[in-house]
Amino acid sequence: MCELCKQHGRGNRWYLNPENYARPFYRKVEKEKEKEQWQVLIQD
Repeated sequence: MCELCKQHGRGNRWYLNPENYARPFYRKVEKEKEKEQWQVLIQD
């Protein structure tokens, strides 16, 4: 078993756990929303 599976997967394959993807995806969406808001403010 690889080190990432031991550290993040609780003994299982970490990449099969959707919780490992939820937080980074949320952050990405929030950053995109923030960029859009700033662009609107700058254009006005």
